[in-house]
Amino acid sequence: MFLPATDKNGNSCGENMTWEYADGVLTIKGTGKMSDYSFHHSAPWMRYRDEIKDIRLSEGITNIGALAFYGFGYRQLSMNVPSTVTRIERKGFSNIRPKGEGIVFDEKCHLEYVGEMAFYNTNYEIHGLEKAMMNAKLLLM
Repeated sequence: MFLPATDKNGNSCGENMTWEYADGVLTIKGTGKMSDYSFHHSAPWMRYRDEIKDIRLSEGITNIGALAFYGFGYRQLSMNVPSTVTRIERKGFSNIRPKGEGIVFDEKCHLEYVGEMAFYNTNYEIHGLEKAMMNAKLLLM
């Protein structure tokens, strides 16, 4: 079953980015900056977070928006972060502790910026993160 966003911007999640959810797979396609979210305006796919098993991010995405994947908790989840991602905004991956593959950074990914609490309360191995963060500006507050 295909479930597009129902917010005022359709299935947009950035200026040149769209998302769709179908059969446990969240797919985010496009280029550039992902929208930032907040506790009052959460990412549109959050209503499906208990069903999402796989997150597919396309090459061309340059940042993970604030609170984009906040609170995914303890569930089977796999996500590959493409080589084009250079920024992770505030709390982008906070409060997620997936079972299974978890988050895998592409070996060519080189982060330039990691926002405050980007990985707060994330207590599992994130594959490739250390190499990706070698030259990143970190906000550790």
